[in-house]
Amino acid sequence: MKKLLTIVAAALAVNLLADTITWTGGGDGYSWNNGNNWSSGSNPGASFSDDLVIDGDSGTFSHADGKKVIYDSGDMAFTGSLTIKGGATLYQDANSWPNFTGTVIVENGTFDMSHATGATKYGNVTIREGGLVIISNNFSRLDTSVLTMDGGELQIGGTFSFKPYDSVTGGSIVCNGTSDFNLSQDLTLSGASLTVYIVVPSNAAKITLDGASLIATCSTKGSFGFWTRHAGVLNFASGSPSSYTFPSSYAGTAAALYSGMVSPGYITLDGSPISESEFYSKFDVSFDADAGTCTMSLKALEGWSVDTPSAGEVDAQNNVTVTFTAAKYSGNNTANVYVGCASSDLGDDIADWSGSLATVAEDATSTTTYTPQLVLADGLNYIRAFVAYGDKTVASSAISVRVLAYGDYGELTDVYEYIGSDNNLSTAANWAKDKSAPASEAPVAGTDTRWFGRNAVLTVSGFDLYSTDRFVGATINTTSGNHDCHLNGDILLVDSSVTLSTIIIGEPPYTVALTNSHFTTTRCPDGVAGFYPNIPNGAINFLSGAPSSFSFGKDNNEAHDSESVKTRLVDGGKLLLDGAAITDGLWNQYFTVDVDGDVVTVAYNPVVAAYRIESVDAEATSSSATISATIGDTDSDASVYVAYVEGNVAPSDQAVLAGTNLGATYKGATVSTNITDLSEFVSYSYTFGLVVGGKVVAKKSGSFTASDYKYAYINGAWINGVAPESLAVQDTVLITGTYTTGSEVNVKNKTLRDAMVTASTILYGDGESMTLCNSTYTNTRANAALAADVQYGIYSSTHPLNFTSASGSGVVRRGDAYTCYATEDQCATVYANLFANEKIRVNGASVDEDAFRAFFTTNAVETDKSITVNEESVSLKALTITYWEPVWTGAPKSDWTVQPGARVKLTKDTSIGMLTVADGDDVKIDLNGHRLTVSALYVDGVKKTGEFAAGDLAILTGEGSLSVGGRGFAIVVR
Repeated sequence: MKKLLTIVAAALAVNLLADTITWTGGGDGYSWNNGNNWSSGSNPGASFSDDLVIDGDSGTFSHADGKKVIYDSGDMAFTGSLTIKGGATLYQDANSWPNFTGTVIVENGTFDMSHATGATKYGNVTIREGGLVIISNNFSRLDTSVLTMDGGELQIGGTFSFKPYDSVTGGSIVCNGTSDFNLSQDLTLSGASLTVYIVVPSNAAKITLDGASLIATCSTKGSFGFWTRHAGVLNFASGSPSSYTFPSSYAGTAAALYSGMVSPGYITLDGSPISESEFYSKFDVSFDADAGTCTMSLKALEGWSVDTPSAGEVDAQNNVTVTFTAAKYSGNNTANVYVGCASSDLGDDIADWSGSLATVAEDATSTTTYTPQLVLADGLNYIRAFVAYGDKTVASSAISVRVLAYGDYGELTDVYEYIGSDNNLSTAANWAKDKSAPASEAPVAGTDTRWFGRNAVLTVSGFDLYSTDRFVGATINTTSGNHDCHLNGDILLVDSSVTLSTIIIGEPPYTVALTNSHFTTTRCPDGVAGFYPNIPNGAINFLSGAPSSFSFGKDNNEAHDSESVKTRLVDGGKLLLDGAAITDGLWNQYFTVDVDGDVVTVAYNPVVAAYRIESVDAEATSSSATISATIGDTDSDASVYVAYVEGNVAPSDQAVLAGTNLGATYKGATVSTNITDLSEFVSYSYTFGLVVGGKVVAKKSGSFTASDYKYAYINGAWINGVAPESLAVQDTVLITGTYTTGSEVNVKNKTLRDAMVTASTILYGDGESMTLCNSTYTNTRANAALAADVQYGIYSSTHPLNFTSASGSGVVRRGDAYTCYATEDQCATVYANLFANEKIRVNGASVDEDAFRAFFTTNAVETDKSITVNEESVSLKALTITYWEPVWTGAPKSDWTVQPGARVKLTKDTSIGMLTVADGDDVKIDLNGHRLTVSALYVDGVKKTGEFAAGDLAILTGEGSLSVGGRGFAIVVR
């Protein structure tokens, strides 16, 4: 359901430069203007800009009425904030009145302005649990002020009206006066109580009660508590008990209420008319003779329950069977039962579980056990079972399941697993404890067991190793080249990569054991191969059976051929094999030494003497890839197998043997294969293996990301792990999500898709264009060059921006926008300067003036910036050019979603599945003389039924009709 009460963040901005002054009561203990009562030592007065706090739990009070502070400093005109809490009361005397633009916050306290008189003006008011604000006159506010309530009470003696950005999710508002409550806009009340004199709606405005109550007290005018009535003036939202109370003399009986208000459509349920049977089955009507009132209440959905789900054993494909029991409500209402999984507990809003929501059964009629199958992801998963009525969850229960998929390395018991992403090892929320996340405390290194699994990727300033640490599929890096790593116990690395600085071995001598892992030291001190001198024997221990490698910083004063490395490391006891010394025969058969720049790598491969894969490579597009391998030493009877999987973990030997057999090969050969049907922007890992006698005797792995772009920035990260040094280069780049850079951007080969990009000057692109698809580009260039060769933030060039059709894949979107700084003259000549010169195109084509006026809007906003032109200061405006996509296009799809701001225009009779309009106030569908048939229609979260033409439904324009409930199917609309 659409929430009409939202918060404007700008109106709640905090003055970061303000000082916090607290009530101490060190003076007389009750007077506002006694400076000794404040921590600042001075009277804050009426026009303070600081943050004042009156806390009944910490200050001293001497008033006879308890924790009471008397305000007598003249008219309130403060711009700062005033917080009252801890049972304290601020009493404003009759010699002053509120006239402030700042913020008042009342929590378990009272702000009594009941004796204030004269002109009033209120800024932001926040009332929390236990808070009370008393106002004797009109609640008059600035246009930008915000009322926020999640508890407490607001008492008003005069007029009151809501603003679009108010948020009332709890507490009660009581209008004690006899002034009308003017309802000029739609209003939704959630979990709150509103008491008014009489409701006076205008423009068909309606109140929706969503778990809330409305009370009208006037008994001398109006009818049923309303002065005038319009269709749907009072709307109940199903799923949560709500009530409406009004003077009973205008109802008398339930039948009179139904015929007078419900049947004509003045009271609705979920925006739809209420039938007589629905009225008597879903609503209670009661009369209070003593109070002279009638109350109409929506019955609560009681009796629903769902037990804690249980998950069976997770198989190799991460499938799991979930079992849970749901108990049916005993009344006539039916409900749906769902089960969903996600990587975090998203709460009781079923809509938040998209992509993992499975419908198990509809219209449950009794207690039933369900056993759906879900596919879980590696790591922590949450499973939640729901019973839902309409869009309300009336019962739910959740469990957490951890999928490790770590082969033979077991599950987590009595350990902490790192699940964070901000590289902070001391933050408790970054750790899961015994399959529950997050832990209440971070583990203590060396005391608690820390598990770094395949999802653990850390870059930290320093990292010491302990015997209580577990590394299985982890990647650890340090940012400092001078951090000494202390080895405080024997360490095992499994399928992991760890990069640290110098190793300091503790006493007794400890080892780092490697199996299918890579260990790197980056510092080259006065020791040996990254180790401090005089280190006891036993440092790097290779475990037989799986290839591993050890790299260290090159010392240019030493030789680094195989024999020299053996002399220093093997003979010096720094390298071991299965805990024992490495003989000359083993060294020559299984170990290689490679020098790459300043890095020396010692690699152990148990089958390198007879079989070896030199290198692997991949060339990928958005949906396919070619992967190849160059074969090294091999016997003639070896066959090449290859397998690939989605994710960052290389396929196992079993997966390779179950993969594709590319046939027998020989030393020096290059083999390759093509893979298709890949998912764009998904990482894949692959492994080539040499197979003899049904066993993998040598293998080498690689990875790639399915993408046509060399660099792709997806929702906060470069998916291929690297970022271009500068977006001014001409490499192919895709940006999705929010991206900000202070540098210039070359338009060539750059694509913005569902993105918000902020950057400096746009560089020319040799006739190329930057492509925008449902994206906003903000140019921050604001200097004198804007009046010369960098007008509108764009270097002199042809068509640097290409706006594109943004719809497709079942979603109709708003389109593209470009924001830049420009002079007033430039704002007046946008078409001549940008479109006529083809600096902005649409779908690669130029835009004529008629199309510009039809499909583009320009908006210029005053700013505080200016530039100097011919020694004169010229003001700059923030100019925004927005493209509104005019025609509904895209691939066939059974369901469609129209996003806010979109414009839809049919070009033929059309039938589709479900049509969802996210914001009916900001969407237009031009029927254009055609018939639109849909199987289901949802506007602002409310289901619509029937046949509609322009005028029947606010979103529709033009001749034609819309039929809901027909047999919908997808066609292409061109």
